[in-house]
Amino acid sequence: MMDGYIKLARCLLEKAILQNPKLLQTWVWCLLKATHKEHEEMIGLKKVILTPGQFVTGRYKGSSELKMNPSTFWKNLLWLQNNQSLDIKSNNKFSVVTVINWELYQIELFKSDSKNDTKITTKEQQNNTNKNVKNVKNEKKVIKNTYSEFVKMTEAEYERLIKEFGQAATDRMIEILDNYKGANNKKYADDNRAIRNWVVKRYQEEQGQQKLFDQQPKKNKQEQQLDDLERIMNDYDRSNVRKTNEDVFRKLE
Repeated sequence: MMDGYIKLARCLLEKAILQNPKLLQTWVWCLLKATHKEHEEMIGLKKVILTPGQFVTGRYKGSSELKMNPSTFWKNLLWLQNNQSLDIKSNNKFSVVTVINWELYQIELFKSDSKNDTKITTKEQQNNTNKNVKNVKNEKKVIKNTYSEFVKMTEAEYERLIKEFGQAATDRMIEILDNYKGANNKKYADDNRAIRNWVVKRYQEEQGQQKLFDQQPKKNKQEQQLDDLERIMNDYDRSNVRKTNEDVFRKLE
């Protein structure tokens, strides 16, 4: 049985997430799963160091715990990431999820029986808050949204792709890149540039093959029956010719 508790800010009542029960369920689950102290965790043969506010999960593991469709569970995580509530680092085996600003909101921590537990004072809390606010002000980050499990780009880059290629083509190109990165554990510094460098060509080749297939005339049932009959007659004729030749050779002998 797990001990301890988490804080839920009262401002949650004013958030849109409250109107979506499954999304709210996913968010509270993330808060409960996040570790409150640094520790090591073994995932198969790989050692992962988790810091406060982090936890390891996967599409099927998390959905199983929440009794939720895997696709719905992952979409909820991506929504929380795009809302800047979570950060997700994935490979082809698992994902490390970080609750953003965990220590700002979960500071008055978990009770423990240990005599060596430390308590963070109000002054230290204020110092930590000031440091985080200062870092946010000084840090100029380009915000990239997640459009699939392994593909990220800015909203402007995504909109330009749609404007140039259309929604369906953009979605398919993102899917091609996502499958390639997931299967090969491949990383790109810029997914938008990767799409423009080689995924566009791959998509166009794919569409060209599909177009050729679609252009092939399709035979109706009567034409197909005639083709089958012609093939049977040809097989019959070849058989008779072979038999006739055998008879001729026997007479010559």
